[in-house]
Amino acid sequence: MFKKDEKTWIDLGAEHTSREIAQQPSTWLKTFEIVSNLKNDLKAFIESITEHESHEIILTGAGTSEFVGNTIAPVLSKGHKLNVRSIATTDLVVNPELYFNPNRPTLLVSFG
Repeated sequence: MFKKDEKTWIDLGAEHTSREIAQQPSTWLKTFEIVSNLKNDLKAFIESITEHESHEIILTGAGTSEFVGNTIAPVLSKGHKLNVRSIATTDLVVNPELYFNPNRPTLLVSFG
């Protein structure tokens, strides 16, 4: 990968990171295939959530994964009557009672 052999990555202390990066394209293709095969089921599930104004969608993640939620929450909310919030995973773990209403159905989407 990147014209370096495995020994070089080991010597740099980056063996695991380089292996992770190298396997990403095949992982993305597998994920695309899985999602494509489940497209109708996923669409029906999402519609069952979004058709109810009382439901809530919480997008969560840490670091750059939180950034994903922060970025798409306004887009999902714009022009829709969706209750979408982006909340850092660290906040949810420490004080879940501040964010979850036991009387409100909630879809939690975690980015990682």
